[in-house]
Amino acid sequence: MHLLENCQPQHAEVAQKLKCSFYVDNCVSGVFNTDEQERLTEHAKLIMLNGCFNLRGFESNVAGKNVDRSSGDTSVLGVI
Repeated sequence: MHLLENCQPQHAEVAQKLKCSFYVDNCVSGVFNTDEQERLTEHAKLIMLNGCFNLRGFESNVAGKNVDRSSGDTSVLGVI
């Protein structure tokens, strides 16, 4: 939480979204278009890298930059 509350001002909007999106070691969030998707993944990676956390394994129902898998189903803690 400290990491998200003390991030750079240009990342504040994404940090706020991340605060409400983590469940154990999964981050589940949503955006409305691929531009937002790209912005969220890039800023989230930068924010979390400052705490030595390597965000990876991005999934979406639409293919995009930084998305490893695009399908309609996503597993969170083993539950689809």
